[in-house]
Amino acid sequence: MSQVFSILLVDDDAFILEVLRIQLERILPENIVVERASSGEEALELVSELTSQSETPLALIISDYLMPGILGSDFLIQAHAINPRSKKMMLTGQAEVENVLKVLHHMELFRYIGKPWDPHMMNEAVLNAVEQFSEDFYLRNR
Repeated sequence: MSQVFSILLVDDDAFILEVLRIQLERILPENIVVERASSGEEALELVSELTSQSETPLALIISDYLMPGILGSDFLIQAHAINPRSKKMMLTGQAEVENVLKVLHHMELFRYIGKPWDPHMMNEAVLNAVEQFSEDFYLRNR
């Protein structure tokens, strides 16, 4: 059986979370588990949980920018501090350039995708992120 990885989707809009989950589960291999969180705070707990257990390494985090509580940029920076190896993507129609630059100052952002997103572009970005993460994972765990 192949290694199971997880992806975390973070958005305060339940409809966006569900649409994105359905879209990704259609194209992802069966060894990818899609987790969801409706706030940055909830997502940070999941990042910690997924990082502490090694059965399903966290391959990718996709976060909205504009959320109540923790902004997506701040969430991604905090998530990176917990799990620097996972790939991170920002998904939003609201972020200003300086907020994207803020994230880039603290870590490498795998992709920035605007809302509404192009499904083919999103699918390609997610598959590329998972592929890169899994290659790195297998190299580290030889």
